[in-house]
Amino acid sequence: MEKVLVLHGFASVGKPFYNDPDIEYITPTFDYTDVDGTLKRMDKIVRSEDVELIIGKSTGGWYAMKYFEIYKNSTIIAINPLLFPEKHFQVGIYENYYTDEELMITKEVINFYEKFKIKYPLQFSGAVFLGKKDDVLDYTEALKYLKPQYGFDVFEEEGHRFSEKGKEKVNNVVRDFLFRVFIIEGSEDFED
Repeated sequence: MEKVLVLHGFASVGKPFYNDPDIEYITPTFDYTDVDGTLKRMDKIVRSEDVELIIGKSTGGWYAMKYFEIYKNSTIIAINPLLFPEKHFQVGIYENYYTDEELMITKEVINFYEKFKIKYPLQFSGAVFLGKKDDVLDYTEALKYLKPQYGFDVFEEEGHRFSEKGKEKVNNVVRDFLFRVFIIEGSEDFED
C-alpha cells in the first residue's frame, strides 16, 4: 500500500483526505510557527512510514517543496503553494479556522522562514495545481519559480480555497496523478 503525507495550510488542521483503498493518507496537524520542528517531524514521518508522496496545500505546499529541496527523496504535489512565507506572513495573531486556537507569528518566526527560504527556481519530482483567481497567492509566480517534473494544472477558481466543485476537480486530477505515477509508471513497492 502506498503512503501519502498530506500537509494542511496555515491555521488549519490535518483532516481526512481521499478514501482510496490502495493508498494510506497520513494527515497530522503541524505547528507552522515552528519551521525547524515541522521539517524534522515531517522527515521522521516520511522515514518511519516509508512515504513516497507528499501533498501540500498553501503553506503545506511550501513545506513539501522545502522538504524536497533538503532531502530530495519524495515526489510532491503542491496545491496553491505559498512561495515566500518570509514576505507573506505578518507579525500578529491568527486564528485556526477549525479549532479557534490562536497562533502567533512573531518576528522570530518570520526570521526562521527567511533562514529557510527556498532557492528558486526549484526543480522537483512532482506536479503543481493552481487556482487562476487565487486572492492570496499569485499563481503566475508559481509558474515562474517552480519547475515540476510533471507540470502544472491551472483551474478557473475564485479565491485561495477551492470551491466544492473545484476541490472535486483537483481531487480527480490528484487521483489520476497518483494512478499514473504509482501504477502506470510503476512503483517497486506497489502491492496489489
